[in-house]
Amino acid sequence: MHLPQKFSCIFTFLALSLTASCQEKNPAIEAANREVGLSFSPSAFAYHEYGPAVLNAEHGWVAGGGFKGSGSLRAFGTDWLAEANYQYSDGTTKHTQPNSMPRVAGCVTNDVFLAIGPSFTPVPRFSWTPEADAEYRKWHRGLPFNELDFIENYTFWAPGAGVRAAYNPVGNLVLTARGGFAYTVFPAMSGSGDAPEEVSSHVFSLDQHNVWQTGIGIDYATRHRLHVFAGIDYSRFGFGASTSTYEGPILKGQHHEPDSITHLAKVNVGVAWSY
Repeated sequence: MHLPQKFSCIFTFLALSLTASCQEKNPAIEAANREVGLSFSPSAFAYHEYGPAVLNAEHGWVAGGGFKGSGSLRAFGTDWLAEANYQYSDGTTKHTQPNSMPRVAGCVTNDVFLAIGPSFTPVPRFSWTPEADAEYRKWHRGLPFNELDFIENYTFWAPGAGVRAAYNPVGNLVLTARGGFAYTVFPAMSGSGDAPEEVSSHVFSLDQHNVWQTGIGIDYATRHRLHVFAGIDYSRFGFGASTSTYEGPILKGQHHEPDSITHLAKVNVGVAWSY
């Protein structure tokens, strides 16, 4: 397909979408868009610090759970979809570093995700939603002994944008997919310090980093408005190297936070009520 033909297809699709207010809403997709639910959400965690070689890493599955809510509304002559998700995890990962035996590290996370956007229905069984979104993430990292910090708390805000699609192939079954991009704002790491090493508590401002997001899901309505759902969400994000160094009496100007990359996959299985 030549470039002009590709643009013609894109413009045709957008034109159909923008006239979607004339389309009848799909009942199954509409029901899946108006839910509150709870999920069991274990996470596969893979974190690496670089400098430029791998300095240390965390790997493992961490148990967790979540709450989600979504709703649709009509405003400015357009249908809108809004959603909010909160997930909490608590467990341990395997801490590894060169020339050292693997050890157990604590891992507690809090993750909040908010999104809103206009929803279009170009054809009866399909809808898509361009979204503006924001994520807040906090990772409480409990390190093994003999580290410069016993506890490290990593946080960031990440405003971004994405596209969500929903398809109703048959009956009460709805398939969903989403992709998005965000950029961290005010990333930071607060360290508890290490008294035996005379390292006091401190806070490092970290450099900003990209956040890539993708996910797929399935939602099925049983009876009496009860839905069951499952899905997998994946994100790749990082914490840039600290823009400052530790200024305590010991290790002054030497202790800092290196670059890091995290691969995070969440499996969500749960039940929801469609209102």
